[in-house]
Formats: sequence, C-alpha cells, structure tokens
Amino acid sequence: MKDIHDKTPILNGLLASVQFDLAQPFFIAGLKALGLISKYITSPSWRAIEDKDISISMMNTKYLALMNYFEDCSMNMEDFIAGTLLLFDLPVKNDMVHEALIEKADIDCHVEVILSTLLPALSRLNQLQYGDHLPGEKHCELDFMETSSTDKHNKFPERVFSLVGNILSSRPNITTLVVESHVTFSLNRTAEWLANQDNASEIVKRRRKGRKKQIQTERGTNKGKTSQARMRLAKL
Repeated sequence: MKDIHDKTPILNGLLASVQFDLAQPFFIAGLKALGLISKYITSPSWRAIEDKDISISMMNTKYLALMNYFEDCSMNMEDFIAGTLLLFDLPVKNDMVHEALIEKADIDCHVEVILSTLLPALSRLNQLQYGDHLPGEKHCELDFMETSSTDKHNKFPERVFSLVGNILSSRPNITTLVVESHVTFSLNRTAEWLANQDNASEIVKRRRKGRKKQIQTERGTNKGKTSQARMRLAKL
C-alpha cells in the first residue's frame, strides 16, 4: 500500500492523510494486529457459524473454545503473532497476506501492545454476547431436535432489511403489500420457477386477477371500518 501511495499523486487531503499514516510504524502495527485478528479469530469463527453441519446447539462448545482461545492468546502473545495458535484447530489459508502477517518485523513490539488491549476487549465482548451459552448458564444445554432449524446468524433478515430499504428509497409511495410481493418474488426464486413452467404466462394472468380481487376486498374492508368509525363519532 505504501509503495502504491508513494507512486500516486496526492490529489486531495484524504490521500495525503493515508500516505502520512502509512509512514507511521504504530499505524502499520495496528493494521497488522487487525489482520491477525481477522485471519485467526474472525475467519474461523465465521466458518464455524456458516457450517451447515454445525447446529446452534453445537456452537456452545465453540463459544467456550473461543473464550479459552482469547485467554490463551493473551498469555502467549508472541505465539499468536507468530501464527502458531489456531482457533478450533482450523487451518489458516497460507496466502501472501498471511505470510506478511506472521513475518517477524520491527513493529511487532507495537503489535503486542495493541493486541494486549484488543484481545481482552474482544473477550469481554464475547462474554456479553455468548455468556448465556457458556457452562452453567441458561442456554448451556440446548436440545438438538428443538433447535435444529434455528439459524446461527442473522444474515437472512439483514438481507431482507437491505432489500426493503432499497425498494422504499426508490419507490417511496409503495404499499406494504407490494413490498412484501417484491421481497417474496426476489428471495424465493419465483422467477427461476416460472422460467421452468410451460404455462408461465397463464400463471401470471391468474395471479393478476387474484390480485385485483384482493385489492377490492381490502378496499371494501377499509370502507367498512371507516363507516363504523364515523358512526361511533356521530354517537359521541
């Protein structure tokens, strides 16, 4: 990054600031510390969370292992920086970035200082987030059959929220029912299903007719509620 910025003309204050930061050893040490956390903590954790063979009831042992890993790293900081401590015994992809992270450097003293603050803070955060799943707590013994269909993350609802936000920003006057239709059509692969149907156009026509009837029913219901409200107000 530093080589690229040194060869790039400074066109604005942001580039000048980034170039200045890249020349500071402590800032580079911060980047290395975050890179190590990403490679050895964040990535293995997400791999476990996204593994379909690991249910949410099995994650309790993972959460406990994560808490123990934080303690181990805090007590053996040099081993963590050298890349010899593995979370969940999962191998780390050895690419160019990984080799640069575990390579010994003069800034490792700064990296150790930064990690001595970050790792205990992350440990406390995980204690707050996953405390109920640790031994002796209320969710420490989850039933596999009762929780087998429970997601371990909120990626899907976040995806729905993002889609709804995009629809509302582009169509501010859209109704709730139409938003629901957009979301359902986009996420349940209706288009793919229709493409495989021989009578796709006929199916769409039938649904459009059904939609008209639904609108008429909704309008009739709303009119009825309005009339009842007016009668109550008249009696007052």
